Amino acid sequence: MKDLLDLSGIRQKLNTTIIGKEIRLFEDIDSTNREAMALGASGAKEGTVVLAESQTGGKGRLGRTWYSPKGENLYLSIILRPAILLAEAQLITVAAAVSVAETIRKATDIRPGVKWPNDILINRRKVAGILTELASGNDKVNYLVVGIGINLNMKISSAPEEIRGIAGSLKDFSGREIDRGGFLALLLSEFECYYLIFKAGERQRIMELYTGYSATIGNRIRVRSLESSIEGIACGFNREGGLLLKRDSGIIDTILAGDIEHIS
Repeated sequence: MKDLLDLSGIRQKLNTTIIGKEIRLFEDIDSTNREAMALGASGAKEGTVVLAESQTGGKGRLGRTWYSPKGENLYLSIILRPAILLAEAQLITVAAAVSVAETIRKATDIRPGVKWPNDILINRRKVAGILTELASGNDKVNYLVVGIGINLNMKISSAPEEIRGIAGSLKDFSGREIDRGGFLALLLSEFECYYLIFKAGERQRIMELYTGYSATIGNRIRVRSLESSIEGIACGFNREGGLLLKRDSGIIDTILAGDIEHIS
């Protein structure tokens, strides 16, 4: 018997003023991000959450898919309407990563790490991911969608072979079944907390927390983009959440996007 989500129970546990005041729950959906982007375009309120029991076309970064078995994990997207410039949008992903990491720590007593920019790891296995998409005009964000997928209770042995060696679930690491509704309510509360901190202009506070959770800083990494591949030591972040990479030559690059691999 699958642990299906109960909206009334979630709402009773939820203590927020913006995030999750409206939740749209789907049993099956192509992608929560795709649905949320469409809702954003049609004027959905800030804080609207699109939630699904399963996804047939869950979206990961760089065109990848997100494995989404029914009734085991969490798949959600949150619509936001911050009055920010495009250059500031990366900080929303940073705030989301802090929110997910804090939720995992509070729910399981396990401290995860964040692989820049948006992967949440425990013992080097990916337990959660974040995908931020937006609509913009004149260098300003019109609306933004933060998609979050978290592996709560799935059996890694039943996952597609290509992710078995890199994925993990909170149940595996904590040794117990995770209450999906309770976890979701805590996540939305944490997300609102850090989103409001962001909107209040306390960006440095969020960056400090993000840096504290970083599983990337101090590692030798390889960054691949469509045009090139570079290697170096991850040595910090800039104020906008960009990754600072020190090459062997001593040159420091600011990485704003790309696929990174931890080499050591």
